Amino acid sequence: MTTKTDGRNKTNQAAKPSNLIRKILDEKKDDRIIEIALQDLSGGENSTFQTLVNPGCYVANSHVHGITTNMVCRPDVPRMEELIPILLHRCSYEIPPNWLFMDTLSLARELMKSGGTNLPSGISVKALREHYRIPLVGSAHRAMTDVRTLAMILQMLTFDLKLSLPNLITRSSTASEYLNNKRKKS
Repeated sequence: MTTKTDGRNKTNQAAKPSNLIRKILDEKKDDRIIEIALQDLSGGENSTFQTLVNPGCYVANSHVHGITTNMVCRPDVPRMEELIPILLHRCSYEIPPNWLFMDTLSLARELMKSGGTNLPSGISVKALREHYRIPLVGSAHRAMTDVRTLAMILQMLTFDLKLSLPNLITRSSTASEYLNNKRKKS
């Protein structure tokens, strides 16, 4: 999830998308992105984007997400490298340093530790969706369905944790901070 905010004391260096994507892909060398969806939580015209992504290889687990190799390994389906300039065209091809990212998994774990709810031990999008009685609209494990579900889960988690907007911003991180934290934990 992404949000923009001013007045945040974060690093002034923007992460170049090519480097950012390379770092993400290096973490899971055999995994490939096959669909991407984005939602601007402030809404408005053109506040969502969704597309299949050509991974250039066989797509496993089609029974889970419904996306087959034949659907994505075609010349008319963009590769991730081709999508970056399109996705970030308003950002001078860089992720702005004031864009913030929130990991709903860490919030769900925090809620479990606080004992403030009877969340299931296996925290997944499905488990959180069922816990909060959020209806599944669309196919599970499809990008836009998951994005919309996670937006609702984020609202519920912030309510249960009694987080104000300033508290939520404090718990968020820039893209480079998020990647650095993931590396430290590995």
